[in-house]
Amino acid sequence: MTFGNIIRKARVNCELSQEQLAKELNDEFHTSISKSMISRWEHGTDIQMSYVRILAKYFKMSPSEILGPDLTALSPTRLAEIEQQLSPSNQQELHRYANQLLQAEKKIIPLDANKNRVQILGTVSAGTGQYLLDAEPEWESFTGHMTLHDYAVRISGDSMAPRFADQQVILVKRTNQVHSGEIVIANYDQQAYVKQYVDDENGRRLVSLNPKYADLPINDQHEVMILGQVVE
Repeated sequence: MTFGNIIRKARVNCELSQEQLAKELNDEFHTSISKSMISRWEHGTDIQMSYVRILAKYFKMSPSEILGPDLTALSPTRLAEIEQQLSPSNQQELHRYANQLLQAEKKIIPLDANKNRVQILGTVSAGTGQYLLDAEPEWESFTGHMTLHDYAVRISGDSMAPRFADQQVILVKRTNQVHSGEIVIANYDQQAYVKQYVDDENGRRLVSLNPKYADLPINDQHEVMILGQVVE
């Protein structure tokens, strides 16, 4: 059975339409999954591993159960075929992004909250967005109480002023389940931001505290993933 058939069977067993499943996933995991995305997955279109994990968690399955016994959806052969179809510039971008993911797995480790030193894993933008791991990790000392957290990042820009200043270090709890009004770290179209997550009658969006910056809408036109909640 292909991974598309597995997703379809799991959805049907839950008595959900594609549109209903998309809404369920977006409400629970704060993503921007659309009905058309689910339709493409069920027809065998390649799926990102981040979405595999979300589907697995929702359906109470393992990622390998979602992908199927042969894991053809993300097999090395299939990835190589995709790479060969890309232009040279996009191949370089693919290699750069893959290397960032690898470095992230190596660098993002739990920090000891009893120590007054934190490892800053990179920079998140309070303005126009940038990659989370563009910079080499650095250590910085803190005084006083340190909130329990998973990692730390440095803010670049003034869009979260006056609450957060440019170059301020913030502590982050790794989670993709947040509530409206909370400050989050988000991957928005493959760029890392610190913003306020808002979900109200005007829709879901990422909001700057500085009013001179426009909101970032969360919809099926953008790839959005909540990476964590700012705890200090």
